[in-house]
Amino acid sequence: MGTGRWLQIENAVPARLIYPTRPPVKVDNAALQDGFQIYHHVFAFTNDGQWAVVQQGMDLTSSWARRYHWLGEKVDTFILEPHSAVCGEPVGQVLNMVAGESAGARDASLYLTGKPDEVIKTLKKITDMPGDKLKVLSLPAGHPVPGAGRIKKTLDRLCDIQPASYEGLLAVEGVGPDTVRAFALVSEVIYNAAASRRNPERYSFAHGGKDGHPYPVNRQDYDRSISMLENALRRARTGDMENFKALKRLAAVAARLKVT
Repeated sequence: MGTGRWLQIENAVPARLIYPTRPPVKVDNAALQDGFQIYHHVFAFTNDGQWAVVQQGMDLTSSWARRYHWLGEKVDTFILEPHSAVCGEPVGQVLNMVAGESAGARDASLYLTGKPDEVIKTLKKITDMPGDKLKVLSLPAGHPVPGAGRIKKTLDRLCDIQPASYEGLLAVEGVGPDTVRAFALVSEVIYNAAASRRNPERYSFAHGGKDGHPYPVNRQDYDRSISMLENALRRARTGDMENFKALKRLAAVAARLKVT
């Protein structure tokens, strides 16, 4: 794309093309803690301001990847079920602060931005909890309790800023996985507002991955699937109602899974 064309678009709708590049990174790295670290970010847009984000995260332990899809026209808010699709293999317990059922935890987290001392005091109590009691909290496996000392500066900054929304909380410089996890844990302990542990992954690899994970691509399976669908489409166009109904059922399944 030429420079002149880019400048023309940027000046026309800067907020719609620049701002949406930022929240997805914070959400997929901090608000959604599933063990995958974002290392690849693509932002695509059209001349009329439509946009999409595709991000890929890597689990360094297993070397598996997960892909996060955002479609602007389907994003009503960046902090409530914003993904059009999440592709990857199922993982263990997660912390999902953008799930619908995490609304109470989001509200409590926002309220706690004005009480940094209470957050730190509660974190210290959580750290001293016996292991059996700690297990009942919404703490993802492999995600330790955040150290109060590590996030104190960020908590003080949030107290000074007093963000008006959870999206604004995430946007504050310094807010990362530790801060989000701290607020989620304290919200559960003090207000019984547990965050969701639901895995947002909606579909996984049907034919393998090009990087060999979770298993190498099987070209025969690819070709067989394509041939089967092409044949079904041909027969449906000629009035084969059985194939037509099968395609409708497939479309209904795809809609339920929100695969785009």
